[in-house]
Amino acid sequence: MDSIRKIIKEDKSWSSRARQIEIYHSGLVLRNPKWSIRKTAKALKMCPSTVCEDLQLARELIDDPSLEKYKLRKEALKYIHG
Repeated sequence: MDSIRKIIKEDKSWSSRARQIEIYHSGLVLRNPKWSIRKTAKALKMCPSTVCEDLQLARELIDDPSLEKYKLRKEALKYIHG
C-alpha cells in the first residue's frame, strides 16, 4: 500500500497521477464490486472528492487526450465541467 501511495504522491503531472489512481481503483473494483471511491480515498489517505475528480479526469483523458495540454489540474477540471 505504501508503494502505490508513494508513486501517486510523487507523480509530478496531474494527468499521470489521475491515471495511476484510476488503475489502482479499477483493480480494486474488479476484485470487489462493492469497493468504493471512499475506500480508495481512505487507502490512499486522500479526500474522496479529490479521488472522484481524479477518476473523472482519467476517464476523460481516454476520450480526449488533448486535455493533457492543461498544465494545472484545476484548469482541466474547469474544461471538463464546462
